[in-house]
Amino acid sequence: MMTTLTPAALAELGELLKLSRRKLAEIYREYSHGMTAEEIAESRGYPDPRRVLDYLSALRILFGRQPLPKRGEGRQIVIAEADHWLNADVLLSDELVQHFNKILFEAKRTNQRAATGYVPPEPVSERVKPRRKRPNGADGRQAGIYVLTRKEFFEKASDDGRFLLKIGYSDTVWERIASAQTWDPEPLLLLRVYLVENPKEVETKFHIVLDTLNQRVEAGGGVEWFDTKMTLIDSIAESLDLRDCSRDLEATDTIELWENVTPR
Repeated sequence: MMTTLTPAALAELGELLKLSRRKLAEIYREYSHGMTAEEIAESRGYPDPRRVLDYLSALRILFGRQPLPKRGEGRQIVIAEADHWLNADVLLSDELVQHFNKILFEAKRTNQRAATGYVPPEPVSERVKPRRKRPNGADGRQAGIYVLTRKEFFEKASDDGRFLLKIGYSDTVWERIASAQTWDPEPLLLLRVYLVENPKEVETKFHIVLDTLNQRVEAGGGVEWFDTKMTLIDSIAESLDLRDCSRDLEATDTIELWENVTPR
C-alpha cells in the first residue's frame, strides 16, 4: 500500500512535523536541513546510524514514498505516528485523515499476529475521531496486568537475563496496550498480559515480591519499573495462577510482541 499525496497534503504534513516535538519530527527537521543519517546519529548520541535510518524509513512511508513493510522498527514508528495524529487535538484535512487511516488499515491487514480469517475494518474518511474498540481477552474481561519494556532494554539484557521492564495495570488493559507506544518515543515490546478482575491488587503482589528482592528502579521510572528477569515474572504469575494472554491480541498493531525479538 502506497498513497500518492497531493502537494497540498504534503505541505500540510510537512508543517505538522515542523511544529511537532515528537522524535520523528525532530529527525525530519534535521534531515531537511541537510544532515546525513550519520551526522544525526552522532548529534543524538546514537552509536549506530541504523537507528536514524529506521526513522527516515518511517518518514518515507508517512509521506507516501514507500509502502508499509510487514516488519521492522520503521513500521512501528509510522504506525504510532499515524495513530498520534488521528487522536491529537489538531484539525487535519480530509486527505490526511484518510491517509493516516489507510496506514493503520494496512497495518492491521498485514498484522502477522492476526487470527486466520481476520478482516480489518474499512478506512475511515470522515474527520471523526474513532472510538477505540476494546478487544476482548480470552474470557471477555477487560481489566488486567501488562508487562512491557523498551526494545533496546530487552535486546541488551545482562548475561543472567536481567533487564528493565514495566509492570502496570488497567481496567481497560487492551486500550492501555494499544496506546502504549505513544508514551515513549523508543520502540516498545509487549512481554505479558494477565487478565484479572482485581488488577490493582494483583499488580501490588507483583510489586511487593520485586520490592522485597530490591529490584525496583529507584532513580526515575516512577514506581512501575524493575530491573529483573522474565523467569521471575513467570514464577510470580504461576504462583498466582495467572495465564499469559498477550497472544490473544488481534486488533492492535502499535506494539511488537517480545517473541519476535531475540535478546543479544
